[in-house]
Amino acid sequence: MRFPGRTKHLMPTHHSRYTVTASSHRDRLRAKRKAAARSRMAQAVLIFFAVGSMIALSGCVKPVTNTAADIVNATTGIGAVPLKQQAEKDLAIAKAKELWRALSLSGKDLSSGPCLTNEAVPGWVADIAHNPRQPVDNLSENQCSAYRDGAATHFVELDEGGNLIQAQ
Repeated sequence: MRFPGRTKHLMPTHHSRYTVTASSHRDRLRAKRKAAARSRMAQAVLIFFAVGSMIALSGCVKPVTNTAADIVNATTGIGAVPLKQQAEKDLAIAKAKELWRALSLSGKDLSSGPCLTNEAVPGWVADIAHNPRQPVDNLSENQCSAYRDGAATHFVELDEGGNLIQAQ
């Protein structure tokens, strides 16, 4: 059925230069989208490589900061002495707290400030004392004999609650 004054082409006509087929329009849109996608992909790849390069290069460069003292410490082991002393101190504190826990669970009275052990680790004793210090803490029977006799040169003092007072 035809209406006067209106002409609609259901099928594309190839003789008119103004007629655009649906398939050629879709092809042009697809081409534009592909070009835009390629451009975005190229930007993403460029950013990825730039960031990756920055990370790789920043981790590869380390300034040389070794001094003569650092080199001597590394070759002779002199720098390890303070580390060993700190490790012994930490171990003595841990063992003293472990002994305190065992004695307090067994129900032993620690109010007089007794010696926990004469050798928490070699050269270290562990003692209970009051915080602040009381006269009973200075009695020789409440001191560790190894420290009094000079066999041990370091001590750990805990209060009745098992808290560290001092370690030296």
